[in-house]
Amino acid sequence: MARGVWSLGDATAVGITTVIPGSTGGWGGTANTLRYFSPYEGNATGHWGQSQEHDPATMDPDPLKVTTGGSVCNGSFRIPLSYSYDEGIMALIAGAVDVAAGAGAPYTHTITPARGPLYANIVYYWEKYTGARLQRLMTNALITKVSIVQELEKTPYIEVNWYAQKWTESTPGAAPTLVTLEYADWLHNVLTLGNETFVHKGFTLDIDWPADEGDYGIGSTDDPAPTFVGRGGQRITTLSVNGALDDDILGYLGSTAGTALSASNTIVWNNGLSTTAEREILITLTGLKVKDADVEMAKRGRLPVTLTMLACGAAPFLWVSQNALAVAEPPAV
Repeated sequence: MARGVWSLGDATAVGITTVIPGSTGGWGGTANTLRYFSPYEGNATGHWGQSQEHDPATMDPDPLKVTTGGSVCNGSFRIPLSYSYDEGIMALIAGAVDVAAGAGAPYTHTITPARGPLYANIVYYWEKYTGARLQRLMTNALITKVSIVQELEKTPYIEVNWYAQKWTESTPGAAPTLVTLEYADWLHNVLTLGNETFVHKGFTLDIDWPADEGDYGIGSTDDPAPTFVGRGGQRITTLSVNGALDDDILGYLGSTAGTALSASNTIVWNNGLSTTAEREILITLTGLKVKDADVEMAKRGRLPVTLTMLACGAAPFLWVSQNALAVAEPPAV
């Protein structure tokens, strides 16, 4: 048998879209338009395998997982933060669709966490160095974590973790069309905590909705779509900031310890342009409380500090972006 060894060619893409909920409110609905991104090199990973275990004493296979025909299907990918087209990803972690408004550019896109979940279809596409094409389509996928990372003098990025119920493989007839990104920049960023501008060297915003292949019917081909009860819009929302110890931080750790920071707590990227060319991402964190601070006291000069905070509001974050996209993302097919 001839063997074909796959080596990465010139084209690699990750596609993602929301799925309109089915008649039961779960999976099985109609998918919206796939939006394709070029991931960071080495940062689109996938794991596909059988969800089957053996009893350590008898080595017999787990009969439940054999009969359900379950398979493990999960992965992650990393793409640059963009003023446009990231709304679909944020909608999926929020469990709520993007709401677009405006009579002209820039249009406003608003995403508020809901009861959730909102399912996704995800495509991994790649080419052999000879030009042969392959793609894997993951359906009934749940976004379990989104991290937005801003590092000093670097382009901010989004990292997405996902689980899916099933996947299929095919040979596409043509390469997908990538979206045209409008990159945010570290110089565009302003972080405001307690209504004060916080000078930082970088931060990570984690929005986490934990799941594994045994949860929500994921990893089983015949489980029904889950029904979620309660929780409101809660997601585990954590902000970790690298900066220097100052009076504001001492205030956070002292008189305001255990209480939410008052006034504005926002993360903003704005390109500094005006009228139709203006682009902005605004993330508002509600009920923001200090969890802890790690200070390197032995160093000379400014004392480095890593400040970890939790957004504890019923809807812990609000996403508002402004761009040239006139309709909600991703649009219907």
